[in-house]
Amino acid sequence: MSDLTGKVAIVTGSTKGIGRAIAEHLLEAGASVVVNARSAGPVEAIALALGDRVLGIVADVGDAIQCQRLVDETVEHFGRLDILVNNAGLGIFKPLSEMTVEEWQLQVDVNLGSVFYCSKAALPHLSATTDGFIVNIASLASRNPFAGGTGYNASKFGVLGLTEAMMLDVRYDDVRVSIVMPGSVDTYFNHREQVPVDPDGDPRAGSVNRADLVAVITEQLGRLTDEIGKSLKAMDFAGAKGGPAVLTGGGAELAGCAEFVQNALGRPVRIGKPQTLRGLPPAHAAPGFSTLVGLCLYAAKDPVDIRTVKAKYQTQTRLSGLGLVQRVWRAARDYF
Repeated sequence: MSDLTGKVAIVTGSTKGIGRAIAEHLLEAGASVVVNARSAGPVEAIALALGDRVLGIVADVGDAIQCQRLVDETVEHFGRLDILVNNAGLGIFKPLSEMTVEEWQLQVDVNLGSVFYCSKAALPHLSATTDGFIVNIASLASRNPFAGGTGYNASKFGVLGLTEAMMLDVRYDDVRVSIVMPGSVDTYFNHREQVPVDPDGDPRAGSVNRADLVAVITEQLGRLTDEIGKSLKAMDFAGAKGGPAVLTGGGAELAGCAEFVQNALGRPVRIGKPQTLRGLPPAHAAPGFSTLVGLCLYAAKDPVDIRTVKAKYQTQTRLSGLGLVQRVWRAARDYF
């Protein structure tokens, strides 16, 4: 992290979890930090634990008036404001038919409203520093809807849209705006959620903690991406020479998979979808079969064969006539 000595940051919802970790890292980088929550006890405890450059302010950021007070007290105490991290959030996971109007409104106010309220209150002070920064903490739920996420998805989708509009609104005001969309993190938030072992079958099968499940999945994905990264480096496709990566296969469209691979490889990742094959029976039109057929059609154009690439790029050739037919036959034989 850059040297932030002399900078002042507000981190909403920062007495535990992701918010506390952000506050701690900002302190390590030299910034003074305002920690915040709705309850006085946790705020006082975390302010005492983190040291002299920390100010604790109790405020419900789902309320516009309290957000203004949060910013005003920060500037009054430290004399400036350089960084705003909109981290506060909550989730109530129920089907639409079971969610109350009050539960819906609470999620919208805290998850989405707080980003608008705090950013609007902080903007004049951030602009005055000529190097202001707003970071909005969203979620993979900002792009990936799921059953039971009516209020949570709606509010997080809104944070993404609000952030992108804010980027355009303040781009000439010396304020930078960014968004972070984390997946499941090993915090109190995800330890509360239990995932059924057999969601469509016998409820007696039990459940597993969501954070523990995600930890197992990400460990395996981490090993896979490490090997992919080593292979790309060995083939001289790393660094400035590396282009976007295409993620394909049965799990490519799982929520968060592409984002995880993108972060691990440090390069843009897009999802490659097999072409729809019309006129085939359902079994043959399934993604697995379509992917294999696509490989054959792709091989017919004689692309680079990744099995033979060493440290240098292999040039392409184009075949026609009998050579093309033989190429398709070899590809079908190898892949099927």
